[in-house]
Amino acid sequence: MDKRLKDPIYGYINIPIEYTKRVIDTAVFQRLRRVIQTSYAPLYSSAIHNRFVHSIGVFYLGQIAAEKLKKEILEKELLSENEIEEICKVYKLACLFHDVGHAPFLHTGEGYYKTDDYKSTELHKMLVEAVGGNSLINDIPREEAKAAAPHEIMSCIIGIKEFGSFFSDSSSKEFFSRCITGYNYQISNKDKDIKNCFISMLNSKVIDVDRLDYLIKVLLQSMVAHGLNKIVFSSTAATYGEPGSVPILETDKTEPTNAYSETKLAMEKLFKWTDSAHCVKYVSLRYFNACGA
Repeated sequence: MDKRLKDPIYGYINIPIEYTKRVIDTAVFQRLRRVIQTSYAPLYSSAIHNRFVHSIGVFYLGQIAAEKLKKEILEKELLSENEIEEICKVYKLACLFHDVGHAPFLHTGEGYYKTDDYKSTELHKMLVEAVGGNSLINDIPREEAKAAAPHEIMSCIIGIKEFGSFFSDSSSKEFFSRCITGYNYQISNKDKDIKNCFISMLNSKVIDVDRLDYLIKVLLQSMVAHGLNKIVFSSTAATYGEPGSVPILETDKTEPTNAYSETKLAMEKLFKWTDSAHCVKYVSLRYFNACGA
């Protein structure tokens, strides 16, 4: 059974009752309403920067991406249904929890978690203890510049310690922590490679559901506040999936077959919501891959 929450951009979002009661309604999560992106407020003064709204948005986008990837994995029989369900469950929890470790004043307070020499050594030690087992140790970067942000490591620790009942064993705690920190499994096998795909959907060096939610909210809320009511979106013809006939018509049914096209279609849908609520007109250009890459 789900509860519906109203997001300022995505409209109504369905969240399992278990998560609303045991996570969202707790003091640990509710404090995110008062954790604001103060550093960027002067630039985007009209945007909603609290981490509560952002975390709900990341959960929503992560859920879309995870369900599409799960469908692909099951169709190709790469994992059993129980195995992929467990991976998706932990991944979605990571999306929801990924910012609970933020200090007051957000990124401005990152140094609060570090030692006097400005390193995350003690944080990593606490994380390894919380996870249990030793496999995570080998994949923690030795260089501070490559380490996860302090609030990401702290989010893992808080998530495990405060909500440990959601995790079945140390391996699920480890995967949860890797999703938030972006620490990929360095050992390559089918299970680890699939998990690395999920990790990159939440924390990657290019684009992920975390960055995507933030960019969307900053862009659209700032547009509304400043009277900008037109947007051109670079989408993809992959939203049609495998076409039943050629040429493809704009009116043909959309059936995305991968996480990339699914998230593109989700963007188109949220523009529709924004248009309905704030009269922001949009056009989506569904490109074909001309290079064949």
